[in-house]
Amino acid sequence: MGASYDEQATYRAQGLDAFLDIPFTEMMALTTQVDYIRWMPGSIGTALSDTADWVVEAGIYFPSIKLQPFVQYEDQRLESGLASDTRYFQGGVGYYFAGYNGNLKVSGGFKDTGVTYANEITLQLQGFYF
Repeated sequence: MGASYDEQATYRAQGLDAFLDIPFTEMMALTTQVDYIRWMPGSIGTALSDTADWVVEAGIYFPSIKLQPFVQYEDQRLESGLASDTRYFQGGVGYYFAGYNGNLKVSGGFKDTGVTYANEITLQLQGFYF
């Protein structure tokens, strides 16, 4: 679990996140994450709106082949009427070539603003070093 807070002049952001990794057997584990962040841009710009984002992701990890199929849902709520709320749905697979320190993910899904609808493909490389 984690929490964050950032404040700069009139800008503020608050976040919470939780990650869970539950091994069922030596052959697989359930991984889930839930993230929330609220942005309050203040007087940074009139085009920016207070925004609340939720991300929920779940997958099954197979350590013997280092693969994890996953599904993800994101909900972005804007408090101003300048733009529509947005929802993202996607599914894909991640290859964990260095465990949690390095992975490559490919996913496909769609973005729905209530006004427009778009298909999306994402290729993501992540690295972590400490």
